Amino acid sequence: MLLGEAKILSALKEAARRSPADQTLLAAQRGGQTTLRFAHGRIHQSFHEEDLTVWVKVASGGRAGVATTSSLKHSALEKALEAARAIARLSGKATPPAFSASPPEQPVPKLTTYFPETVHRPLEEIVREIRSLWDRSRKGGPELAGSFVAGENELAVVGSRGLAQYQPFSIGGLR
Repeated sequence: MLLGEAKILSALKEAARRSPADQTLLAAQRGGQTTLRFAHGRIHQSFHEEDLTVWVKVASGGRAGVATTSSLKHSALEKALEAARAIARLSGKATPPAFSASPPEQPVPKLTTYFPETVHRPLEEIVREIRSLWDRSRKGGPELAGSFVAGENELAVVGSRGLAQYQPFSIGGLR
């Protein structure tokens, strides 16, 4: 289930607001997906995985540093910010940051990239579709083997100079 725009952006905006760096950029990607692997006329493996990664990039005194965390908790984001600042302090030659924490000059168009019917498709329906593919492949084609994947991702990017973007995505397909 999506964490949602409000929850993710709120945590990232708070961290960006508290950052003492010249510029701070935070990007969070959270995803969850279910995979069914099949071969020899049967489903032989199914699993669900979820993950969250937050990248923290700071520019301070002409130096940049990057750190990551796997949590949106205030304490985890603070630790990642401090790690990124420490890396910036230890980095070599001062150069202008290769990123901007400001919003884009032109508004980013809203795109529909999340389809609940793809993410929340009943398992029985998926198994029926796989069986239908097996039946068709037995009629003269090679044996069917592969995996079915369904899930969701959400990506958020926040900058200390007003950048705030969020986009959810649904994932679905056969491999």
